[in-house]
Amino acid sequence: MTDRDENSPGEPPDREARALALFAESLELASSLRFSWLAERCAGDTELLAEILRLSDADRSAQDDFLRSPLDAVPPTPQRVGDRLGAFEIVAEIGAGGMGRVFEARRVAGGFAQAVAVKLFEARLTSPDARARFEAEREILASLEHPGIARVIDGGTTEDDVPYLVMELVRGQRIVDFCRGHALDLDARLQLFQRVCAAVELAHERGIVHRDLKPGNVLVTHAGDPKLIDFGIAKVLDAEALDVALPQTRTQAQLLTPEYASPEQVRGEAVTAASDVYSLGVLLYELLVGSRPYHFPSLAPAEIERTVCDSVPSNPSDLVARRQSSPPAGLNDARELQRALRGDLDRIVMTALRKEPGGRYPTAAAFAEDIGRYLGGFPVRARGASGAYRLGKFVQRHRAASVAVAATLGILVAALVLVSQQANVARDQRDLAQREAGRATAAKDFLVELIGRSDPFENAESATLAGALRQSVPGMAERFDGQPELEAEMRYAIGYALQNLGEIPLAREQLERALALREAQGSALDRAEVLDGLGIVNWWESEFDRGEERFAEAVALLAGEGGERAELLRANVWTNLAGLRADAGAFAESLAASDAALAAAEGTAIGAETLATIWGNRANALGSLEGRELDSIASFEKALELQAEATGEMHPNYAIILNNLAFTHYGLGNLEEVNRLFERSLEIRRATLGPEHPQTATALFNLAAGQVAAGAYDRAEPNALEALKVARNGYAAGHPRIGKAHEKLAQVYQATARPELARSHAEQALAIYEAAPGVDPAWVATVEGILAALAEAP
Repeated sequence: MTDRDENSPGEPPDREARALALFAESLELASSLRFSWLAERCAGDTELLAEILRLSDADRSAQDDFLRSPLDAVPPTPQRVGDRLGAFEIVAEIGAGGMGRVFEARRVAGGFAQAVAVKLFEARLTSPDARARFEAEREILASLEHPGIARVIDGGTTEDDVPYLVMELVRGQRIVDFCRGHALDLDARLQLFQRVCAAVELAHERGIVHRDLKPGNVLVTHAGDPKLIDFGIAKVLDAEALDVALPQTRTQAQLLTPEYASPEQVRGEAVTAASDVYSLGVLLYELLVGSRPYHFPSLAPAEIERTVCDSVPSNPSDLVARRQSSPPAGLNDARELQRALRGDLDRIVMTALRKEPGGRYPTAAAFAEDIGRYLGGFPVRARGASGAYRLGKFVQRHRAASVAVAATLGILVAALVLVSQQANVARDQRDLAQREAGRATAAKDFLVELIGRSDPFENAESATLAGALRQSVPGMAERFDGQPELEAEMRYAIGYALQNLGEIPLAREQLERALALREAQGSALDRAEVLDGLGIVNWWESEFDRGEERFAEAVALLAGEGGERAELLRANVWTNLAGLRADAGAFAESLAASDAALAAAEGTAIGAETLATIWGNRANALGSLEGRELDSIASFEKALELQAEATGEMHPNYAIILNNLAFTHYGLGNLEEVNRLFERSLEIRRATLGPEHPQTATALFNLAAGQVAAGAYDRAEPNALEALKVARNGYAAGHPRIGKAHEKLAQVYQATARPELARSHAEQALAIYEAAPGVDPAWVATVEGILAALAEAP
């Protein structure tokens, strides 16, 4: 099925990620120390430093910061060095965290010397809830007596009514820095981590969840003793039992560090001890491999939630094997570390990182105990993140996010199932059985690896299935060496999937390689299948003549072929040919191909979705033939009924049918209905394909065209501008659909008396149309008409 177009008859990711990471780390430092610390970390990279400072500016100006509680007022922050607080005098600011700033102070009364840490409530956070939470922290810490938790010494209120807390001063390093600086080996890191778990367990036993476990809140002294600090956003599970009064938690005031937060924290749901177990899992992951399991493309709440809640990170051993940088100091070379992590340690870490709280270790003590079982050489109890678990999360994630991606996964799984079935059929013949079993294993391993690469951590430059497919392609020849039939099947599946995802150049490459393999030893059906895929690629690229040839070759190969596969493929090829012909303006020929598709489908097991496409193509053709508009609308209604039966309305094909029905109404002058249909089509595509898909660009410039026709220029301009942006990102330079976006903008600017802008966009559209092969002459005529009118205007 094809979209009809109006007038148609028918910064580098690595630097951004590093900037975000350094910015997040800098928030743990005193404000006076941040710039010098950042300048040192950026090591002369002025662009990186500028990006971090931009993030800092945005953070300060945010009205509703996701990482902190809302601010009722922002009074100046007073300088505190030299202030006297009871028996203590403030010496220097040493950090910031939770709800306040932290200072070093010294005892100046009491007859003995003592260095302490003083935490003051951040005066700018003046909401009653924030103040109550800081005061509750004193009660929480006072109830925790453990060598692994910084103890409370004193507390009170300053002369200007700011509460403060005097704590044990922990002189040490963040746990990740300590491990790196002392080059701790694997066992030493695990043993140190066990001691952290013991401190967390004590808090849990007292009914307290820390909620912000991260390297900056786990310090290690010079003697090698870990200390938990900063219980400023802790949660008391039983406030009455602890006799602590806490403000009511508000979902709009989430307090967390997203890189270490559990899925339930990010979603604002109930937090339990399992949330700390998750954060401990992130911390252990970082200790073992030197980086966190997640990287966020941005700090937008929706992006954070999508990454933390939906994606399953790599097993630690897989990350070590794949990346080019060396492991952290003390952890030997990458190959040795990979072997040490693979198996039990992978399972231990990934059990702690389970999305569902009930799937994690029930307590921090159980987490530490399993590490002890590993260190002692005993079987561990961890389940990890199996292939089945990853597959379930993968399908769940993409079912909600993109129908196209879910369909792509279906293509690949179907290829795997076909190979597995062939292996089962061959079991009675030993040699053949061994060969087919090898094919099935290779296909399964490839699919599991592909799923692993589909998460944002795996594929920072493009956190999508399309990105995972791009990464998987280079090694396919080696992976399937000696198995040309299987390689052809996988290349066809990937190529077809990539064109479905809008990755046209790479799709063409994979399909052409699949055709070469099948021409060497495939059947007529095999070759016809790939030719059909290549015809679709040509159609995407507006190479209508070449696409027609591909489809014609496929039809010829299928002549005389029998069986269910041949029947279904024959109907599909005719269906695609009908769509291409409509897009090329050959409507009578498109109607003939649609009728041939209906005839080929009769008596077969073809699904309702393919039938919907056939009826939609037929409706397109009829709508462009004089006097057949009512027949067209009837065919569209049949197509919508079949598509809804097959997939529901939230599907890209349903959006295409709505889009094309709008053009028939356009021909009848029903502009209100035209724009209603275009708006609904755009809504569905954004929800199912995403805002950057090429089909979304088509929906945008078609909606802009309808709004221009209705005189709604103020609404048409932003849609046309967005269409141009999406088309430029989704198509190769010079693609006719980029020209179509320029054409819409030219019409908007012509109608709103902005002739220079109109002329510029019309000239760009005309240059693209004239350079591209097979462009509909009506498109050229429309742009030439705009330029002529502009030339004649006074």
